[in-house]
Formats: sequence, structure tokens, C-alpha cells
Amino acid sequence: TNSSPASVSYSHATLDDVDTILTRFSEVGISSDEVVALLASHSIAAANFDTAITEAPIDSTPGRFDSQFYVEVLLNGTLWPGNADTAGEVESPLAGELRIESDYLIARDSRTACTWQNFIDDQSGMASAFAAAMLKMSLIAQDQSSMTDCSEVIPGKHHSIR
Repeated sequence: TNSSPASVSYSHATLDDVDTILTRFSEVGISSDEVVALLASHSIAAANFDTAITEAPIDSTPGRFDSQFYVEVLLNGTLWPGNADTAGEVESPLAGELRIESDYLIARDSRTACTWQNFIDDQSGMASAFAAAMLKMSLIAQDQSSMTDCSEVIPGKHHSIR
């Protein structure tokens, strides 16, 4: 496993194929199941790479961290929310919702499809897997034992990462 941080040009891109995405994550110790879990972040995301629409939601429940994203990526796309010729975008099932091509492909890839489908009906499992994968990704090229947990200085309810 490579423990060096990735360069900006080396990180995930909407134009990458599934092999490239999974290989890049694998090189830093992130499994294909963890990639699917990390994509839960798209449930609260908005996309700006189509010039015809800005801040386009990626599922029908923008701002809510839920598994609806996993359902909607599997639905048949029937329309373009913006420009039909935007690289990295595929047809969406819902008006105004942008579908990222790499999400669409990962949802249908034999290495990731089962995990994708399992998250549809397992909101708590998806959230737990996301938290674990996000923590793992945040520690790439870091020595957690040399870090200081400062959680207690954050107002409100918190949990230590150790």
C-alpha cells in the first residue's frame, strides 16, 4: 500500500472509468466496498460541472445524508438535467437531478454492485461504513498514534476517534 498522499491530479475524477477509480483507491488501501461507502457523500452533494445548471442535486433528498442516492443511481435515466454533451454526466431519472457517470458505472460494476444494493435497505450500515471509510481515508499517510485528539474543544456532542 502506498502511504503517500495523492496529488490533486491523481484524485477521483468523474471522467475516470471504474478500473481507474478502484485502482487509485486501492493504492492507498481503500477497498472497493469502502469506495461505495464513501460515495454516500454524494447524497448531500451538489454538482457544478454542467454549465447549464449549477448546484444540481445528485439525488432527490439533497441535504439529507441517506441511502436514496443509491436507489436513484440504479433507476433508468430518461432525461438530461442540463447539457446532453457534458462529459462525466449520464441521463438522470428525475428532472433537475444530475447523475455522475462514474457513480452510474460503479453501481453496475460486478466488484461493487452487491455493496451498492445492500446500502439501499441498510441506512445504518451505510452510515457506519461511510464513517469508517472516511476515517480511514482521512488517515492516509498519517500516523494516528502521533495525533492529538482535540474533540473535547468542539462544542456540542462529540465522540473521540480513538
